[in-house]
Amino acid sequence: MNFCRFLCSIFAVMAFGLVACGDGDSGNNVPSDTVQCSVKSQEPLVIESTFGGIVTRTTVEYKGGKLFQTIESNNAQVLTENCRELKSDSDYGEVLCDERSVFGISQDELSKVEYNAVKNMFIKGCEMSNGKKVTSQEELNSLEETLDSLEHSLSSSSDGGEQSFFEGFYSSDSSMPEFACEVTRSGDFVTMVLVSNGVTYKHVATVDKGKYLCNSTASSPNKMLIAGICSMQQGDNSIKEVLCTDDKVFYKTEIDLSLTGVDQLVDMFQQTCETQEQYYNANSGFSSSSETVLSSSSAIAYSFNGELETFTDTRDGQVYTQVQMGDQLWMGQNLRYADSSATGTQNLMGATWCLDNVPKNCETLGALYLWTAVMDKSIEECGHGKLCGITEFPHQGICPNGWHVPTQDEWIQLQDFVGGSYKGYDMLAVDGSGNAKDKYGFGALFTGEFDFRDGYNHSFSSYGAAHFWTATEPDANGAWTWYINGSDFTSQKFDKNMGYAVRCVHD
Repeated sequence: MNFCRFLCSIFAVMAFGLVACGDGDSGNNVPSDTVQCSVKSQEPLVIESTFGGIVTRTTVEYKGGKLFQTIESNNAQVLTENCRELKSDSDYGEVLCDERSVFGISQDELSKVEYNAVKNMFIKGCEMSNGKKVTSQEELNSLEETLDSLEHSLSSSSDGGEQSFFEGFYSSDSSMPEFACEVTRSGDFVTMVLVSNGVTYKHVATVDKGKYLCNSTASSPNKMLIAGICSMQQGDNSIKEVLCTDDKVFYKTEIDLSLTGVDQLVDMFQQTCETQEQYYNANSGFSSSSETVLSSSSAIAYSFNGELETFTDTRDGQVYTQVQMGDQLWMGQNLRYADSSATGTQNLMGATWCLDNVPKNCETLGALYLWTAVMDKSIEECGHGKLCGITEFPHQGICPNGWHVPTQDEWIQLQDFVGGSYKGYDMLAVDGSGNAKDKYGFGALFTGEFDFRDGYNHSFSSYGAAHFWTATEPDANGAWTWYINGSDFTSQKFDKNMGYAVRCVHD
């Protein structure tokens, strides 16, 4: 199977974005722009790319042995080009296009190995293009050639060369990657060796005046995988002295975590191993239950300055951690207040869920709410298409007494405190790779989402981001949200009929 043009959605957003930025025949005075590409979810795979003001969201799923691809964009030309490309590609058996999206289904059935390879191609293409500045058609052509080589690698491997292509991702006797993690200590140095998804990571770390100092090596026979890791480390401000070869990446990390000693470092590494294993099991298809249940052991944010303080919601007895972030005091976990509470509100009825309708996920991730439920308003009064017009703040909404739903300005204040829109990793209890990275005790987790919009299948998504509502309503249809999906910590308006988590901030 050829698989050509599976990355066309990434190409199209850059090509049309360059035109939108002003690249014409003259080639003069072309403003620079930067490709932004991030993985929002691993399964289904959701990739969002932005360039020149054009946003494209690509979803890839595996159902009944076939690949399902959906492309959404705020630009009609991008959708038209992707529709044309997919319809001309024999790999797609059915392609449906409208003014909002392009939907394609693979012609032939794929093995799980083939599907995982296609996913990895998307991810690597996203990683390789993210952060690239493109100011001319020549630079765009060069980047497209680099990305196109990914597809050619897959195409050439699919005709009798599958094993050579997959050996960097999978073990020889299994379609899934191997996993192992071990922590050892020698004097003042702690070593963690982690094997996951075809990569071996070795971290040798120590503590100096509260700082975490670490020399790391990532190695793999897969050159494309190493190139992606190299690119990520070079773009991380906390990483020093990155050196890359064809099969290894060497890098140094220096972060002020206020660690009290090496014993705490051992605990941190061991907890990282446990979290990695939980993430691996949850995403490899080997989980012991058919329900998606995330372990509550990762729900408590890491704290390197002692135990986090807690408070009790007197309405239902739920206990939450709390964390000081500059001048603000935030909940260290997502709200779990539900419509089954004895003192609940009618505005929560039918407007709050646990991810995948699994109650234990609420214990770990908190509940998912419509915006109206968060604001403790009725759908008839403030739902999609109705301007609620709340003007008095702070607004308690469904937050506990003494706490309120944060406004857009309060989230911006938090962003300023942590250091900007690229500091998401510092706030995640678990990042996209399952690593413990939380610096403050904020303890953000990938919350998932629920789509309650009219005309859509009311369904859950494991959406790989921590996503939170604000109390700020820019128009009748949507409200501002904030999300963390790796290094990104930023804001976006979303439909009020989406189900997201909520963090409360103290009055």
